[in-house]
Amino acid sequence: MLPHENESSKRFDQCDNIQDNLYDRRIPLHSDLAYQHGILFEAKYIRSMEINRPTLLIEIVAAMWRFRYEFKERNIKKKPVDIVVSVEGVKVVLKQEKNEQKEQSLGESKRLVMFHPICK
Repeated sequence: MLPHENESSKRFDQCDNIQDNLYDRRIPLHSDLAYQHGILFEAKYIRSMEINRPTLLIEIVAAMWRFRYEFKERNIKKKPVDIVVSVEGVKVVLKQEKNEQKEQSLGESKRLVMFHPICK
């Protein structure tokens, strides 16, 4: 084996992207079956608010400040919610408190905060 042949194979190994597939964003983290059932995320919900579509970065920052100011001014409590992403759409559902779980579970329609369907 010639020395230059060994160098070329070494360079190919360094550029081989197959080994780095774990961090590739184009490869989905979850299987299609997981999306059928829904992927669950835990979050804290403040509230929903209509905001005009911003065209400039300044408008985005102003909308964020306005939202934060109203949140602090009205002393709104954050509610724990589950965000479920599935093939049907994105659902935000209130979590049940421990004492509610013991007594009686609310129907999902009463706990549903918002639902945004995915257009196919």
